Amino acid sequence: MTRGCNSDQTESKVIDVLGMVDTFGDALRLLREAAGLTIPALAAKVNYSKGYLGNVETGERRPTSDLADACDRELNVGGFLVLLAACERAGGDDMMRRTLLSGLAMLNGMALLKDKDATKVGVLADAVRASLAAALGTRSLDEWLALCEEHGRRCMTEPPAEMQPALLGDLLVLRQQLPDDDRKELRAVAAKLAILYGMTIASIGDTQTAVGWYWAAKRAADASEDQNLRAWVRGREVLRSDYDGYATPDRILAFVRNSSGLADGPSIARMEIMVAAARAYARIGEHEQAHDAYERARHAYDAISHQTTDAESMYYLPEWRFRLRGAFVYAMAGDIAAVDRITTEVAAARPAGLLRWGVQIDLNRALAVARAGDHDTALAMAVPTAERTPRSQHTETMRQLVGELCSTVSDDANREAVGRLRELVGTR
Repeated sequence: MTRGCNSDQTESKVIDVLGMVDTFGDALRLLREAAGLTIPALAAKVNYSKGYLGNVETGERRPTSDLADACDRELNVGGFLVLLAACERAGGDDMMRRTLLSGLAMLNGMALLKDKDATKVGVLADAVRASLAAALGTRSLDEWLALCEEHGRRCMTEPPAEMQPALLGDLLVLRQQLPDDDRKELRAVAAKLAILYGMTIASIGDTQTAVGWYWAAKRAADASEDQNLRAWVRGREVLRSDYDGYATPDRILAFVRNSSGLADGPSIARMEIMVAAARAYARIGEHEQAHDAYERARHAYDAISHQTTDAESMYYLPEWRFRLRGAFVYAMAGDIAAVDRITTEVAAARPAGLLRWGVQIDLNRALAVARAGDHDTALAMAVPTAERTPRSQHTETMRQLVGELCSTVSDDANREAVGRLRELVGTR
């Protein structure tokens, strides 16, 4: 369901490339080539001979700490090469070395080392350093389960950019542990963390890379043999294709029509898929079908047993968050009364600390007003909401709501306000 790329190719790269980078020299070569530099060009920039640098890349010479530091600064990789060189010295941390190298291979396989994306290597270094320091060896199953739950809670409140290195580091540490401890429960943890990571990087704006992580989550969920988890992961993937904007409404609806088994009967997958269908119908103006799909999602939701917990988590869907999903469907129809009713109920139930969902409430109200034809009032509601939302808390959902609103009110009379709103949230 991807736009502009073949999802099968993306998915295979995520898996096949792992383990293909084995040494500091391999890593240096990858990063040098990603920067578009020849060995002589990099050698000149770091004031080392091209012969010595070539020997380091082939493994004939060990890198000195000074060389690692110079190459790290020139390639702008945030301490990655310095940390890797330290791990390769006598007595270095072999687990950290292997985790750094497999993480770099993964980034390379997903085509994330080119141009400005090379800065992600710095995120990788920070992630691995922090997570391995915290792990202090192999984590127990109970520790992984507790950590997985903690991440689910933290993703509700912490900025996506802060969650990215924490999740990535733990995923890489878990990957190193799985070959020696391949319990189904650990595969389930991997599936949940992969979904969270995909959602996190999509919120930052990297929606295409998120596709690969959703696919990896499916693989891990299948290996866990947990049927509820498999349904949740598959349903979440379909819903995120709408929230993340990497599938058109027509492609989402085509998937729903062809999703044999997934959309049949009351289940977590059916609930998620029918919400995605409702949102897709709403986007193309088929409001009667949108309402019908949302009602079917409602029936599926009511048929599911829900965990009773006071903790807000990305893994659980309380009533108020399910209701908020429906607000968009009615907002696109310009049904101000329905949206006001939903958002008033949601606002009363939403914990005060969950800022991003408060933003969704306000923007859904503004969108409903815009779709009803009152463009000036809609912009007067939306612009202050965007102004008071810290950029660190911006998400793809917020950008999509603003994009729909701006498309609705985009005319000469509102050009300045629309431009201001797009500038605030970074939409085109």
